[in-house]
Amino acid sequence: MTKTISSYKRTWLRYQYRYLLHYVPSKYEEVDDNQKKGRQIVYTFKDTGRLEELYKKKILDIIKWKVWDSPKDWTVCFIPASNEERHRERYTELYDYLKSNLECSVYLDTFAYLRTKLPIHNRGFATRNVPVGIDMDHFYFKNVILIDDVLTTGKTFEMIGNHVMKNGALSVYGIFLSKTFNPEYNKKRNTT
Repeated sequence: MTKTISSYKRTWLRYQYRYLLHYVPSKYEEVDDNQKKGRQIVYTFKDTGRLEELYKKKILDIIKWKVWDSPKDWTVCFIPASNEERHRERYTELYDYLKSNLECSVYLDTFAYLRTKLPIHNRGFATRNVPVGIDMDHFYFKNVILIDDVLTTGKTFEMIGNHVMKNGALSVYGIFLSKTFNPEYNKKRNTT
């Protein structure tokens, strides 16, 4: 059973992160009501940038818990979406909410994009905008919280985290609305 309110703490490589929901991709039709609700929350956020107050507050609470003793030493920013337009559409509402409720720095636009071809999971290549530039002033001698919608393999989180660390950050922490949950993988794991 998936809990939709509490957050889950995990460590991915050298970076810690938290996520709020399990996300079951739409290719899996047999999901329970809780998983359907989580899927709808993720789709609404990805498509419109709207997020229920409960989840905005939960993200805010995690950040406040993390930065409570030294908010001036922390920076919050968003892992880039597939392009600048999608990025602004998806994160502006959450950015405004966090900016008005936090004492630490919060940035919406931190990364510059470069158009390139990337592999898509076993389906060939697609042209995407890849974040390559970074505003070092946002990270230099700061602890950084990276926010994103879905954590699947962790590769984007790792790539951006490494990039931020190479540009002077002291640490990286991730907050995700959801983490992809693969029912087939979990069935295989439980039967062995």
